[in-house]
Amino acid sequence: MYNTVKRLTMRKTRAIAKKGMKDEQGRIRTEDEDIKGIWEEYIKDLYCTNDRGRDVEIELRNYEEEERDNGGPKVMKEEIEMAIKRMKNGKTVGGEQIPVEILKSLGKNGMDRITNLIIIYDTGEWPEDLIKTVMVPMPEKYNAHDCKYYRTISLISHVGKVITNVILERMRKKIEENLEEDQFGFHKDRGTRDAIGCKRMLSERVLELNREIITHLM
Repeated sequence: MYNTVKRLTMRKTRAIAKKGMKDEQGRIRTEDEDIKGIWEEYIKDLYCTNDRGRDVEIELRNYEEEERDNGGPKVMKEEIEMAIKRMKNGKTVGGEQIPVEILKSLGKNGMDRITNLIIIYDTGEWPEDLIKTVMVPMPEKYNAHDCKYYRTISLISHVGKVITNVILERMRKKIEENLEEDQFGFHKDRGTRDAIGCKRMLSERVLELNREIITHLM
């Protein structure tokens, strides 16, 4: 019986995929430099369109002007600590090779150093090391030689994620100040599924009472 189950459940072995990628002429390139060049051209065509990758002019203002225009204060250490605390462990590191666990183990001096490094509100620019992304191609098709049959995964710097989380949290608070209480979506713990659930419960209650109801969900 054991041999029968093993024979029925045994997976067929697959041949090792041949190394190489197709260039624009459809030829298989096996040299590392050629493969790198193929991926560079593919990524440029995929992401660097007319609307992306263009230079954006940034007007710098001093801190007093930012306060008058409600541009936002400097990043505080408490915001950095909260952003790091919310990050999940075990995530793959980016180009800086710093895992989340190390950021969480930093003491007071370490938090002060990271806070001082984040000067995006002073300069309007991101640190060069934090905008570098490691892209890992994952094949979606067996023995794929074409870039379009790969899914690219971007490994972003964890310190860069901390900055984006701080900015997103500030944006969320600003948005919530201008949202109505009956607004679903863009609210924490109040999504569109909650609105659909409320509408269904209200409709069932009205049917029980044999009443009419007019609802509208945008």
